[in-house]
Amino acid sequence: MQDRPEWGRTFAQFMKARAQLTSGPIVERVVVPDKAQLLLDLGGSHGLHSIAFCRSHPNLKAIVFDLPVALTETEENITTEGLADRVNVQRGDYLTDDIGQGYDVVLCFNLVHHHTEDDNRRLIRKIAKALNPGGLIVIYGMLRDEHITSYNALFSLLMFTYSQTRIYSFQEIIGWLKEVAFSDFNRINLPPAGQNSIITAVKTNP
Repeated sequence: MQDRPEWGRTFAQFMKARAQLTSGPIVERVVVPDKAQLLLDLGGSHGLHSIAFCRSHPNLKAIVFDLPVALTETEENITTEGLADRVNVQRGDYLTDDIGQGYDVVLCFNLVHHHTEDDNRRLIRKIAKALNPGGLIVIYGMLRDEHITSYNALFSLLMFTYSQTRIYSFQEIIGWLKEVAFSDFNRINLPPAGQNSIITAVKTNP
């Protein structure tokens, strides 16, 4: 998508359409700390998830962090929703660039299956440093089931074909989180069954 920007726009439009269907149910099920003030939306592209969280939590501000090719329409989306004073855009590569600090919530939506296990471990360590104590990480996407369904297997094969990665299980992901001072793990399965789930965890140490 870096070499073919039109692909980036098409992919962003697809992800935006998905987010229009899923952002409401996700926000309803994720318990954001009462004192939370700043949210980081990694790979947030269209910005709709940040917009939905800010609408639901009036004290919250958000930063949508993604590659420039994925942010072509984000500022327009934010302005259209009347949230330009609370949702900002930051261009960069979250795997290699500084993502900042002082966050109360970090969203990782549809990310981990695009990366290797080592990259995911490094990303979670970076997120742990960026979160305030008591901060919340929210991971959303397809999880590898204990009993693999055909849909589960096909999605994992797609990831391998596209980026030489795969989908990961709940136990694998919380294993990475346990390595860097996260606790209070929770899994929330969203309909349709067997497709997408939310994982939340709390940073317990400074």
